[in-house]
Amino acid sequence: MKKLLPNSQTKRALAWDPTSPFSLSLCPVTNANAPINSSSPDDNEGGETSLDIFLSHDGTGIHASEITCLLSLLDARDAYNLDGSQGSGASSNAVNLSELSKEYRGHVCECLMNTTSNNNGDDNNDDGHYQSLAAIYATMHLNEIYLLPATTNHRNARGHQQQQHAVVDKLEGPPGSLTADTVRYLRLHHCYGELNSNAVLTLLDMDQPEYYTTANNNDDNMASIHQDPLLMGPFPQPYYNLLMHLINVGQVKDAWAVLTRHSSCRRVEEEAMRGEFSKEGEAWTALKAILLSAPLPGGRGEGDDSGLVEDINVEEDVMRDANVQWMQGVSNGAPCLWEAFPKTANRERNERYRRQCLQLGLDLPMEHAEVMPERYSEGVAMNVFTHWQREVKLVLQPGRMGDSNACSALFSRFPQLEQIFGVLLGRPPVGTGSWSEMLVCELLYSRPNMRVTDISVRARVAMRNDGVEVEGGRLESMVLKVMEGSVEDVVVSLMGFGGGSGAALPATLVSVTSLESLSRSVSNFISNTMIAFFFFQKTCLVSNLLVDSGIIRLPSLQTELLLAASESIVSSFSIKGQSDVGVRTAVRLLLPYSPPKRLDGEICYEPRIAATISVTISHRYPDSDSEAENLLNITEDMIRLGSVRIADAVESLAFCRSTHHASKGEVSKQIYWLLRGIEIMAMWLPEGHRRTLGFASRRNFDLICEESADMLLSCLAAAQCCDEEYQEKLTEKTRISLNRASIVLATLEQHDSIAVSLKDNVEVALLHHVVRISNGIAKGASTAVHIIHCLEERSSGVVTTLAKSDMYLRLLNIAINLLNDEETLLDGSFASTSCVFSTKGMHILMARMNQVIFWEGKTSEKAELFSAMRMILCRGLMRAFASVDAQKDNSREKIVDLNEEVAMMLAPSI
Repeated sequence: MKKLLPNSQTKRALAWDPTSPFSLSLCPVTNANAPINSSSPDDNEGGETSLDIFLSHDGTGIHASEITCLLSLLDARDAYNLDGSQGSGASSNAVNLSELSKEYRGHVCECLMNTTSNNNGDDNNDDGHYQSLAAIYATMHLNEIYLLPATTNHRNARGHQQQQHAVVDKLEGPPGSLTADTVRYLRLHHCYGELNSNAVLTLLDMDQPEYYTTANNNDDNMASIHQDPLLMGPFPQPYYNLLMHLINVGQVKDAWAVLTRHSSCRRVEEEAMRGEFSKEGEAWTALKAILLSAPLPGGRGEGDDSGLVEDINVEEDVMRDANVQWMQGVSNGAPCLWEAFPKTANRERNERYRRQCLQLGLDLPMEHAEVMPERYSEGVAMNVFTHWQREVKLVLQPGRMGDSNACSALFSRFPQLEQIFGVLLGRPPVGTGSWSEMLVCELLYSRPNMRVTDISVRARVAMRNDGVEVEGGRLESMVLKVMEGSVEDVVVSLMGFGGGSGAALPATLVSVTSLESLSRSVSNFISNTMIAFFFFQKTCLVSNLLVDSGIIRLPSLQTELLLAASESIVSSFSIKGQSDVGVRTAVRLLLPYSPPKRLDGEICYEPRIAATISVTISHRYPDSDSEAENLLNITEDMIRLGSVRIADAVESLAFCRSTHHASKGEVSKQIYWLLRGIEIMAMWLPEGHRRTLGFASRRNFDLICEESADMLLSCLAAAQCCDEEYQEKLTEKTRISLNRASIVLATLEQHDSIAVSLKDNVEVALLHHVVRISNGIAKGASTAVHIIHCLEERSSGVVTTLAKSDMYLRLLNIAINLLNDEETLLDGSFASTSCVFSTKGMHILMARMNQVIFWEGKTSEKAELFSAMRMILCRGLMRAFASVDAQKDNSREKIVDLNEEVAMMLAPSI
C-alpha cells in the first residue's frame, strides 16, 4: 500500500471511495493545509478544498481489447465449468481441457491482433506491455503441448468419440510424439518473418529476383528488403536467404511458391507449355515433387500453426496440387502420421480441402485409399520419412560412380540451391540462423523421432550456439523450464512477464498459465499428469475433481495468484473509470473458489478468497439497479452454499440501492431493495446460518414501517381535534402518509416468500393495523378491533405491544372519539345499548390510559383532558357491561363472566 499521509502533523480522516474500489480518500482541507502531493492538478484559491485520492493497489489500466478478452475468457471458463459438472471422468475432462486451452489462446490471440491494429500512439499501448502479453500467450501454447494431459481416445468411422482410456503423460510419450506440436509452436512464436510483407512482395515481383543483391545498392525504395529479417542470411542475394529460411522451418509449400518466381523455373514452365522439355525442366519437376511430398512433422505449411484457424485462404493452383501424389510410397496425408491421432487428423485434413474446393468452385479431390493408424506410431512415421529421404538423396546426390543426377545441371548454374536443399538430407543448415530455426531444422530433417526429454537438451544447445542467455526472466528460459518439466520455477518467471505488474489481463493469464504448470511439482504419489489436470481445472475455474475426492488439498500459491489477479483487475478498471466492470470481473474470477469443500468429512475452504470477494463488493457503491442485480445473481449460488461473509457484502449492495432511491423519494424501489437484502440474509443462506435481525436492511425496513405508522397515526389523531381551517391541510398530509404506508405494504405483498418470513414482524403488523384504522375512519367502518390489536399486550418472552409507548395517547384519542361519537348517537340512553369495544377491549384501553397518566403525571397540563377521557371510557365500559352482545365473543372472544372481567381490570399491566 502506498504512503497515505504526507509529512505533516495534520490529522485527517481516511475513507474508501465508494465509486472506485481500492481508492482511498483523505478528507478535504483548506489550501493552506493541503499536502504537497495533492491529487488535484489545480491550486486551490480562496480557501477552496482539495481531495487527495490514493490507490491501495497498483493498477496499470486496461485497454478496450483486453476488456473484451478478459470477459471472453471468463465466459469460456463458465461454459466449461457448466459442461464439466456433467462430465464422465478424468479422461473426458482432459480432452475438453485441450479445447478450453485453445479457446483461451484464441481470445488472447484476437486481443493481441486488436492491440496491434489499434495502437495509434496511445501511451498505454506500449511495446513492453504487448511483449509481456505475447510472452504469456506463447507460454500458454507451450503448456498446452507439454503439460496438459492427453488421452488414448479412439474414434469411429464418422469421427465421433468411441471410447476413452486412461489419461497419459505427454512427457513420457514415445519418441517423436511431440515433434509436430513443438515445430508448430516454434514456427509460430520464435521464427521471424511473413511472406506477405512488403519487402518480400517487392522482391518476388522482380523479373529475376535471384540475381538481386544488397551489395552496392543504395536505392531508398529497396530499404525494406535490406532490413527484413526473413531476407537476411549468409547469401548476398535476399532471394536465397528467403528460400533457405522457409525450407529450414518446414514451410515447403511456401518455399515452392518462392521457387516458382525463379527466372529459370518460369522459363522451363513456358517451354513446357510449348511442348519443349529440358534437363532443367526435369530438375524443377523433381524439386517440386520433393517439397510437396515431404512427410514433415507439423505439416508442409498448408495450415495454421496455432491450431486456432480451421481453414486458411489458399490459391487455386495450390488446391489443384493438394491431392496429387508426388512421390510413390508417400501419401499426401503423410505429415499426419506425426500427430497423436493420425487417422482423425488425416480425415480432418481431407474435409478441410473439400470445403476449400467448394469455396473456390473446383472439382472435389478424388478419394485416395490411405491407411492410417489410429494412434501415433514411431515406426510407421519413420518408415515413410526414411523412404522419402532416400528418394531425395537419389535426386540431389550423384551416384556412387559419379553419375550425374537430375539436378546436377541446375545446381551447377545455381549452387545456392544445392546448399539450401542439402538440409533435406539431414545436413547442417547453411550459415547460423536463430536458435529456433536451428532446432526446427534438426527436428524436421535430422531427428524427427527425437525423444521428448531430449528436445529441451537440443533447445539448450541451440540457444547456447546462438548466444542466447537462458537464465533470468527471458522467454527462452521459460521455454526450457516447461520442456524440462521444472515448472516449480515457471511461476516465478511468469511474474516477470506482467503477472506482477498490476495489469489486469496479464495477471489473470499468469494465474491460469502458472497453476496449469505447477501441477508437475506436487506430490510424488500422484501421477504428474493427473496433478496437471487438477491444477488446470482449478486455475480455469472448473470442477474440483481431486479436491472433492480428498486426494490433495488446495495449495496456498493458487490463492496468492488469484488474489493478485483480482486486485489487478479491480485497480486497473478503476483507473479507466470502469469500476463496475472491474468488480464484476474480479468477483466472477474468484467465486468458484469461495464455497466450502468437504475433505475427509470436514468442511475446508480458503477463507481469504471469500474475504477478498466480500471486501471488493463492500467497497463498491453500485451506480444502477442492474449492476447490483447482476452482482446478486452471480453470487447467489455461493451464498446458498453458506458463504456468510459474501452474503454480508451483497446485502450491503442492496442497502446502498435502497438509500439511493430513498434520497430520490422513490418509496417502492427503496422498500424493494430492503426486501432483497432481507431475502439474502434470511432466505438464501442455509439453515443454521440465516439471520433475521441485526443487519442494515432489516433494521431500516423495520424503521420505515414504524415511522410510516407513527406519521399516519399523528395525522389521524390530529384530525380528530383540529378546526376546519386546518382540516384541509391535514387531510392532504394524511393522504400522503397513507399512500406511503400503502406502498410499503403493497411492495411487501408482491414478494410472497419474504412476506411469509415477516408474518410475525411487529412493525409490519403495526403498519397493517394503522392503515386499516385510517381506511376505516375514511369509510365510516369500525376500527375498534385494529385499535385493540395495536394496544393489547403480547408475550413472546417479553411483554410488549405492537404500538410503541409514544403512540398510546394517539390511539386512545382515536378510540375516545369513537366512543364519544357513539355516545352522541345514543343521546345518553342505555336502551338497546351497544358498545364498539368489548369489555376486554375496554380493559385494554383503560390499562393503556392509566399508563399514559402515570407517565405524563397527574399535575400536568393535560390533567383535565385525561379526566374527560376517563369519563368517556367509564361510560363506555358501562355500555359494554349493559350490552348483551358485550358478553359474547362476536366471532373473536370467548364468553367470560363479570368476575373475570373485573379480575382482568385489576390485573397488573406493563
